[in-house]
Amino acid sequence: MPSVVERLAAAAESMRAGDSAAALATTRAILEIPGLTNDERVAALRLHARAAEAQKDFAAAFADLDRVSTLAPAEARSWSELGLLHAVTEDLPRAIEALRRALALDDTSARTWNNLGRAMWRRRAMAAARAAFERAVALDAGYAHAYANLGMTLRDLGRTAEAESALERAIALNPRHVGALTNLAGIRQRDQRLTEAVKLFIEA
Repeated sequence: MPSVVERLAAAAESMRAGDSAAALATTRAILEIPGLTNDERVAALRLHARAAEAQKDFAAAFADLDRVSTLAPAEARSWSELGLLHAVTEDLPRAIEALRRALALDDTSARTWNNLGRAMWRRRAMAAARAAFERAVALDAGYAHAYANLGMTLRDLGRTAEAESALERAIALNPRHVGALTNLAGIRQRDQRLTEAVKLFIEA
């Protein structure tokens, strides 16, 4: 009989292959095994939550991640994952609360800062969004998506030159970053730099 670790690996492989139904079945079976360690249960719940989210069963995903945050309350990842799920379901106040809790435990995650910035931007809290994205790129200078988000936010704050710089940095890191290309094209279009705008729109 496969070990718990082997079953977890199989569930993770199912998720990578896009077979969330198989991952759900495997993790559900794991969670029924008596005598799981806390780490094994947490790992199975996280995978089950990802599979449930992929199937749009958000209630199940929330239930899983709530249990994870109870079993591993001192792990920043527990709160980061819960915050991201709240953001996906448009519950931005709870998303921000959970992401801030994650950062209180570990403020070195560029991804969590970026996710907090996205939630703040969607609430139109632009100064807070800018600060979060700036923290993300300070932690990871190769994070193209955070640079793109920072550029978008600076554009919305009317800081056009700084926005262009951030968007250009995102494109240098990822030449096919659609968001950065289209946002930079929009700025160039408004500045009547139409040849450059058309080229960026085509590249996007």
